[in-house]
Amino acid sequence: MTENIRYEKLTWPEVNEAVKENKVILLPIGSIEDHARHLPLDSDSFIVTEVCRRVTAFFRGQVLVMPPVVYGYHPYRMDFPGGITISWEVFTKLLEEITLCLAHHGFKKILLINGHGSNHPLVQIAARRVILEYPDVQCAMLSLWEIEEFQDAFREVRESEYPGGASHAGEVETSIYLALASENVKMAEATKDISFPKSKYFYTDLASEKSPKTSTPVKMMEWWSTLSKTGAIGDPTKATKGKGIILLNAMEEGLRKIITDFKDRPVREIKDKHIHKVDAPSFYRHSKKQIQHPIKIGYTSPEMESSDVYRIPMEFMYKAIADAKKADLEINISCKSSPSHDHKYQVQSIKRLIQLGIDALIIHPADLKPLKPIIQRAIESGIYVVLVNLLKTEEYADLNITSYIGFDNYISGQLSAYATVDYLGGPGSLGRNKTESPSVDSYLDIDWYKSLYFPKHDIEVAGNVVIIEGIPGSFTSTERLKGFRDVIDNFPSIVLKGIYPGYWSPKKASEITEKILNEHPEEEVDVIWVACNDMAFGVIEVLEKNGRLNQERQPDAQGIAMITNDGTPKSLKMIEQGKIIAETWHGFPEWGWHGVEFATKAVQGQSVPAIFDIVPRIEFSGNIAQFFPNPKLSEILWRES
Repeated sequence: MTENIRYEKLTWPEVNEAVKENKVILLPIGSIEDHARHLPLDSDSFIVTEVCRRVTAFFRGQVLVMPPVVYGYHPYRMDFPGGITISWEVFTKLLEEITLCLAHHGFKKILLINGHGSNHPLVQIAARRVILEYPDVQCAMLSLWEIEEFQDAFREVRESEYPGGASHAGEVETSIYLALASENVKMAEATKDISFPKSKYFYTDLASEKSPKTSTPVKMMEWWSTLSKTGAIGDPTKATKGKGIILLNAMEEGLRKIITDFKDRPVREIKDKHIHKVDAPSFYRHSKKQIQHPIKIGYTSPEMESSDVYRIPMEFMYKAIADAKKADLEINISCKSSPSHDHKYQVQSIKRLIQLGIDALIIHPADLKPLKPIIQRAIESGIYVVLVNLLKTEEYADLNITSYIGFDNYISGQLSAYATVDYLGGPGSLGRNKTESPSVDSYLDIDWYKSLYFPKHDIEVAGNVVIIEGIPGSFTSTERLKGFRDVIDNFPSIVLKGIYPGYWSPKKASEITEKILNEHPEEEVDVIWVACNDMAFGVIEVLEKNGRLNQERQPDAQGIAMITNDGTPKSLKMIEQGKIIAETWHGFPEWGWHGVEFATKAVQGQSVPAIFDIVPRIEFSGNIAQFFPNPKLSEILWRES
């Protein structure tokens, strides 16, 4: 069975196989224009396509040839009938779109083969643009007449005068067309036409007397009828089929060598030489300013669909989308929740969102390091990436993240610890020693607590604390735990009775709580700090069932008090009921509202903040109106004035 070398003849599973095998793609590019009285309009397109197909066959399936781009750029020739010219902007964009699609599908080696003179600089620009968009893709170009073996072969057989005898529809193109399809060549109509005004600085020819110089360094393209009477610049009367076969063989030999070298050429890592960290400038990626509506955004979370940590950001994403619609801005969003906090599932979700052709991606990461390669792939695909539940991190310092929306998880852990100390008798507004009466709109943030505890060194607080963390070793869990302990360790009379993994799961946290109650009899635990409120709900259910939940907001009362992190309507209701003493706000509404805002603005080419700090702060019975049902969110200006 013959290996298929024609791209358009593949099925989609065969495309995937071609990507796996790292096949090289050839894209022939020509033109439809007059070629004097003796050659067809398709000369450039026909010749370049045939050369590519012949060479591709040599590689036994390791090289694929695309359908040709048959229309090119030649407005200066429109004084002769027949030409179909494409504006330079559209032509360049067409080549970009084709090659970007190939890169999107996973092809890493793309070679643009040009057969028409005025296409050359535009094809070169398109190839460069692809590499800027996909740094791990190599997209190169060459024009057929640049092939060294062709130049050497033509010097051996040339009979036309130099310069000018082999510029357009002359000895070279006519000979090659005779070798490929002589029935389409009207040799009886072929006439020599080298009537253009030659000088030392102004001349043209497809081949040179001495390689590699094929034309004067002075570039100027005048209207064709001022240079030629017949449409030719050259001497087609010197063309023969025999010469054409020699020139074709030379082109094929040279192109085979180029492809072999290109196929084995390594992709090297970009290393920015700035002395400071800089964000990738706009020319590192495709401009999105002219993107058509609707704007497509993806959102992925490690949370289950039923979780408030997933549901609340989504609620405010849809509110932002509705707000954008009032500004005549259409946004579509595709969302991926997760059945577990397994980062492998989230990697697959991001892959699927990339395949949907989204413009921007909002990610609540399950972890940092395992997600880095797929986030890098999204960025290289031209997708703007907004991270939530996270401030800028060294792990992603080399990634061009559009914006971080979140908070410092270490500070979040510290705040929960200060709330614990406050409840157990330290300065503050929660427990037995209320020294402060903050207003409902006060921010009980890290600075507020530090102002109460520093530079004081004689604060005596005692109590027994148990911790239920998330996934041991994961970034979020580790940072919150470290922040909590760094505060608690300053109070030697606060005894840490145990640290248990809850894996962000209410069910697992419930099981852990049963174990805690069995291990610690009455009055041996004063506070359980649970690193997220989904787990806290499971803990509260078990404590209530066993009559061990302290709802009196006083450590002297019987039972165990709850302190947690997140901030949802359900947890705020429990604060109101006394089931939770305090909670550290993580800003789920801000994730959704500003996530859509920053993603959309980035797609439109507007500037967005690199970091949006939600500022974690304590929720307690005296300030819950600050958070729900109407959290304070800034108005969005969707379009630049």
